[in-house]
Amino acid sequence: MEAKSKRPAPKSHKTYRDQFISKDFIECSKPLGLEASHSILWGLISKTPGLSEKVIALAELKEKQECPECQKSYYAICYRHMRCVLDQEMVPRVELPLEMLVYRHSMELISKSSAVPLSFLSPQVKIQTFPEDVEEIRKVVRQEGTWILYPHASARSVEELSEKERGEVRRLVAIDCTWHQTKAMLESLSENKKDALTDPSLRFFKLGKEYLTTYWRFQYNGPSCLSSVEAIYYAVKELFPELDGAEGLLFFYVAQFCKMYAEKSESEKVGRNKNYFMAGRVKTETKTKAEGPAPDQPTPASDPNEDSK
Repeated sequence: MEAKSKRPAPKSHKTYRDQFISKDFIECSKPLGLEASHSILWGLISKTPGLSEKVIALAELKEKQECPECQKSYYAICYRHMRCVLDQEMVPRVELPLEMLVYRHSMELISKSSAVPLSFLSPQVKIQTFPEDVEEIRKVVRQEGTWILYPHASARSVEELSEKERGEVRRLVAIDCTWHQTKAMLESLSENKKDALTDPSLRFFKLGKEYLTTYWRFQYNGPSCLSSVEAIYYAVKELFPELDGAEGLLFFYVAQFCKMYAEKSESEKVGRNKNYFMAGRVKTETKTKAEGPAPDQPTPASDPNEDSK
């Protein structure tokens, strides 16, 4: 009798990350470390006199400010009523030589957006929402001098624009969403979804250089995929390299980074055994051993937030 063939051993369960994303890709997709990111951001804001002092003042702010609309307290911005609750002297003012339209996805928390706070820094920054403002945005993106900031296949960099075309740039439209939501938002720019990405009436602008993101939230698209505010800042600087004070666009972004950076440094000083992945959302803490106190010994008073040694 022929020996029966054995069934193959069942494959162990793998997560989506294990099945489709290699370890090498995950490693190269990680953002810069905190020290490198801090160095880059501090180098940028140091170009504008007095900006670093304002960033530090906001990062070290302890007391929340009350919103006059809802009487609730916030550190900087009340997103419910879109009001900045800080004193005007604390916030830099940035005058842009073009209009910046931020086209944001309504399914994303507005408080997580790095681009929405720009509307409190520059009067030239406007906010539009997908899908509520689709009809209006379709008209805007087809106006003369309007370019969509996105690395589309047909996108052109500042080096690829003629001097006349550079001078005619009147408006930039920034897509503000997660990377997997960009397709739906780009398709919304045309009545026929199939023609959205090949519509000749749409003009796409891309950055001429490759920059490394300092954004602290992990994403699988690589370190050259910037946050919205970073892309906007670099686009403005490439189009208008002589513009003074453009670094003010990074005010809220850098202040948030510095606040997070300080908290990370403080947690390391007190000796907490935590692995902060970019000091933010992904944290792993060593579990306290489930061992009771030794016999005939009193239970020590312990801080529930303190890790066991």
